[in-house]
Amino acid sequence: MDEIYEAPLPDACPDCGEDVRKESVVAQYQEDIPPVRPIVRQFNVHIGSCRGCHRRLQGRHPLQTSDALGAAAIQIGPQAVAFVAFLNKQLGLSFGKIVTLMQERFGLRVSRGGLVRALHRVADRARPSYEALCDQIRGSPTVTPDETGWKVAAVLWWLHVFVTRDTTVYSIAPGRGYEEAAAILADHPRAPLPARVKEVLQKALQLRDRRDIGEISPHGLAVARGRLAEELVSVVEQSSTVPDVERFANHLAREFTAIFTFLFHPEVDATNWRAEQAIRGSVITRKVCGGGNRTERGAETQQVLASILRTAAQRGLNASDLLVTMLRTAEPVVPPGLGPTTS
Repeated sequence: MDEIYEAPLPDACPDCGEDVRKESVVAQYQEDIPPVRPIVRQFNVHIGSCRGCHRRLQGRHPLQTSDALGAAAIQIGPQAVAFVAFLNKQLGLSFGKIVTLMQERFGLRVSRGGLVRALHRVADRARPSYEALCDQIRGSPTVTPDETGWKVAAVLWWLHVFVTRDTTVYSIAPGRGYEEAAAILADHPRAPLPARVKEVLQKALQLRDRRDIGEISPHGLAVARGRLAEELVSVVEQSSTVPDVERFANHLAREFTAIFTFLFHPEVDATNWRAEQAIRGSVITRKVCGGGNRTERGAETQQVLASILRTAAQRGLNASDLLVTMLRTAEPVVPPGLGPTTS
């Protein structure tokens, strides 16, 4: 308990005026947000030079996040920057609203431009961590992808997301690639093939569920899996006069060996639900913030910080602590927790 208060009985009954007898004391609890005021730190930076080579030197305190002096000597602190990154990149709050929140709730006067520059700075420091996450994605045996439209300088780009069980990486790029893999699995008014493919895949999902709860033996799973493969072959071999359906069938034929991978390896997801969940927050940000980023630099900051925040949530890490660590180190580092995992 941070504070304890007594709620005493009145000396007399408010109705009849008689004395009051105390019988018991019962605890009641209240959780609240404490008043917040900005912390202003002054660093007296000692300047000197080497007696031998005459190189200019200056001191640095562990709480500093920058060596800038002069006109750039005033910076937003790391806790505030981490909070802004969370509000903008994870909750999708616009910079204009963040400025209002910081001033009204915390008494911290900032500008939208100042916040943008602060996030660019933390993204630069987070670049090694982002590259480390990319390496972990490349080295993972299974990755779930998804993509959605994203504007950069009012031009259509694509926001890609790549997800494993404990890592998420976002990438904003001018194109989407592998367009043939984006065929929509839905009924076509002039072709039964998509609907039949859907039926086979639904049977495969049901088989997966039976396997996961132990309702089918390994031998039974292998037999049922073979029957599903034969059924899908017969469906894909059907010809169609609809170009989109024919392209879809050709795509299935090329990727046939990978379609039922989740029935061979339980650790492989059958769908891309992890990626869909991971991309949802960015879609909200896109809607709130005018469709994307105004510059390529903004897009780079978006993909780096969104990757750090999402991965931290997956791994149960404190994202604010990670960003503060990145800002306070003299050189960019990969904080503990963002390196490769054993899962």
